[in-house]
Amino acid sequence: MSRVYHYEITGGGRVDYRYNKEYRVSGSGDVHQIVQIVLVSLGSH
Repeated sequence: MSRVYHYEITGGGRVDYRYNKEYRVSGSGDVHQIVQIVLVSLGSH
């Protein structure tokens, strides 16, 4: 899992997310690329 990235939304909001390029649901499952949303903030910071 990557570090937390911050994406600024027009109007003052922010989305914090992590990226995993080799996610598996189980040990024998298929590998998938995923983005995990950590926080959605609609207020100013």
